[in-house]
Amino acid sequence: MGRFRFKDRDELLSYLSQAFPLEKFETGHRVTISRKGKYRRLNEEGEQVFTFGDPLLDLITDEHGWLTVGAERVILASRNPATAWFYDGSAKMRFRAFKKNYYAGWKMGADIETWGRDFTRAEIQSDYGFWVFGRACGVAKHDSDNDTNDDYVDEYEWGVFSPAPNGINSLCTATWGGASFSRYVSKGDCDYWI
Repeated sequence: MGRFRFKDRDELLSYLSQAFPLEKFETGHRVTISRKGKYRRLNEEGEQVFTFGDPLLDLITDEHGWLTVGAERVILASRNPATAWFYDGSAKMRFRAFKKNYYAGWKMGADIETWGRDFTRAEIQSDYGFWVFGRACGVAKHDSDNDTNDDYVDEYEWGVFSPAPNGINSLCTATWGGASFSRYVSKGDCDYWI
């Protein structure tokens, strides 16, 4: 993992130009990247963490997909899948974000579910957001829930005849089978979060 905190945009651009051949283009910069094969992204303890599968984004974000420039902290990981699966033999665990619309309202949230083995501990930290400019979402509400020694936990919001948030971004973490798992799952129409 590379750096993920920068004092300003110039420091970020300088850091990127050390790793990639950035070329000036109109009002910004661009680079062409080609990659063959897969890779794993490891934290300082050597544990596998969230990866975009994109060397540039993986170089400038922390293990959860966050980038900090000055006082602004943004999550670039909003393109996370809505579902993440984990397997251990015949046992499996799912992290899932969901958004459902009904005639009279909406339901949005995330859940952690296991089959074949209970989790020891599971927690969901969710951000619900509305568009603030373009398709960038600002956090309107943060909520969480957790459970121990079970096979299911969820965290969700309901609205009746009210506007639904444009998206949800949830950090799901679980201790399952003696190992720790952590992943963001997202649902909705947010291109990124601020």
